[in-house]
Amino acid sequence: MSLLVVAAAVFVLRQDSTDGVLLVGTNSGYPPYEVLDAHGELVGFDIDLARHIGKKLNRRVVFNDMAFDALIVSLQQKKVDLVLAGLDITPKNKQEVDFVPYTPAEEIAKLSLLFWQKVPGDVTSFEDLPRLFDQAIICVQSGTSYVPLLEQIPGISPKVLTSMSDLIMDVKYKKSHACVFESAVAHAIAQEHPEFVVVDVNLPVGFVYEGTGIAIAKDRTDLYRDVDGAMQELHADGTIKALRERWFARSGGASKTTGFGFFISVLTQLARGAGVTILAAILAILLGIIGGMLFAIVGARKVFAPQIIKWLIAGYVFVVRGTPMYVQILIFYFVVPELLHVPFSPFMAGVLAVGCNSIAYVSEILRGTMNALPDGQWEAAHVLGYSRFQTLRYIVLPQVFRMALPSLANEGITITKDTSLLAAIGVLEVTRIAQNMNANLLKPIPIFLGVAIVYLLITSIISMVVSYLEKRVAQ
Repeated sequence: MSLLVVAAAVFVLRQDSTDGVLLVGTNSGYPPYEVLDAHGELVGFDIDLARHIGKKLNRRVVFNDMAFDALIVSLQQKKVDLVLAGLDITPKNKQEVDFVPYTPAEEIAKLSLLFWQKVPGDVTSFEDLPRLFDQAIICVQSGTSYVPLLEQIPGISPKVLTSMSDLIMDVKYKKSHACVFESAVAHAIAQEHPEFVVVDVNLPVGFVYEGTGIAIAKDRTDLYRDVDGAMQELHADGTIKALRERWFARSGGASKTTGFGFFISVLTQLARGAGVTILAAILAILLGIIGGMLFAIVGARKVFAPQIIKWLIAGYVFVVRGTPMYVQILIFYFVVPELLHVPFSPFMAGVLAVGCNSIAYVSEILRGTMNALPDGQWEAAHVLGYSRFQTLRYIVLPQVFRMALPSLANEGITITKDTSLLAAIGVLEVTRIAQNMNANLLKPIPIFLGVAIVYLLITSIISMVVSYLEKRVAQ
């Protein structure tokens, strides 16, 4: 309960501290709009544009790097004020949010296909692909307007993946024949990685696409007016033209750095996310132990509590253990804030989701251990004049935690590894940083090997601590 009180205080403070701040949602790994540089900092056209808008509005810009699928929902739930992520202006998206466009008209007549090393034949339209392949597998990012586009073309099987790095790696390793992007993005990828070949294709008949723009919630009319006015000023003074020349006319290829030095630099960047991973794991473990202990005590066979409470606890355990952790994280991030009218940050939502999941497992571990103790211990304590609280405090719980320590250690290791799922809601822990790095560098072997080493080090430390505690308890 104390953790929840602290969390509530954090939320209130966070709300009070957003005055004068412009919260911008984005999705890194999408050059030239938003990428991470060699120091792990967000850079790109959208990032610079957001900062210029912030200056015009006299507001400090804070970026929230999140999953692409979460951008519009986060905007509608007031988690962010604006979305700058190369978001498509389509009839469907315009029903959900308002847009301030920034793509020139000449750039919205085509899309681009990205092939690995060579184009298998003449391609001038999407309809040419089924002629070149028995069943054309084309990658597309989830949440984009290109998914329904590909679904309506016979002979094409769209493969929907969550991030741009997933798309281009899928093509590179020949899992898909090609992937589809906005032309500016495809050419930016090819400039950084010359092994890819870009083919520009005309938009299919009937496909409505009005370019890209800044997304704003429909009920934020004042903000829309301010941003639209700022954009007009930035167009007039040549700022946007200069940004486009900087980010859309770059040349040069990706860094060819390899070897042990590169691997060390990868580990250095991943170490930044390790702190977030460890903090999330510690908070989730504490929540799991405290909540699990309370649930185990109430649900134990020898503890008298209202039957309805025991049924509620059993129902909670049944539901949590029967649903995926990933789904629970999404519920805590999108659904629970709407129900409670409390704006959870991605980090807090993730910690609460992982911790509440752990409560179910810890409670079952402790309850089973508690029920395994001989009934005579409870009876002897009663004869000696111990209250039930004293029996739990001095006799039962010390034995339970000593016997359950190995199982609790396994749960702690599991929680630590489960924090990798927080990448889905934009928490910059180890896995999310690795995904962003791979989107820019396309070097999955050293990057994800580095992720494995970081998690192995963290879980090894947990194992050593538990081994030490087991020896101390056995003395």
